[in-house]
Amino acid sequence: MKKRVAIVGYGGQGGWHGDHAMKSDVVELAGIYDIKPAREEAQVVKCKYWHENDVLPVQTAAGITKTMAPRDEITTDTYTVPRPVSDVHDFYRNLVRAIDGKEEQLIKHSEVRRVLKVMEAALESDEKGSMPVAFDEEK
Repeated sequence: MKKRVAIVGYGGQGGWHGDHAMKSDVVELAGIYDIKPAREEAQVVKCKYWHENDVLPVQTAAGITKTMAPRDEITTDTYTVPRPVSDVHDFYRNLVRAIDGKEEQLIKHSEVRRVLKVMEAALESDEKGSMPVAFDEEK
């Protein structure tokens, strides 16, 4: 039996891995998300009003909901933020400085553990037929 996989890629790698996964005899492709390189301005959509009285409900795998319903321009603000100035090597510079005790780590172990818990919950949700899965952030 094939295992379902979801691929998260960066800068085109999601598509490359997806092409190979579709040819595999051991995995079935559940989805692909390819993160665009952050080389341009980012568009931010921020919800202004959380009131759901005027929101039309949508049907999801979990049932009818207003929470996941699209918002209109009346209830949202849209703006752009400039590309942040960064150097990919800053991560490694920080890692070395943190090991040497000269500064605090930018990416904390607790943050990495939380991301892993979210990924594990997503896999468990898929195994249960896309049912929501709660996870304990404290453990």
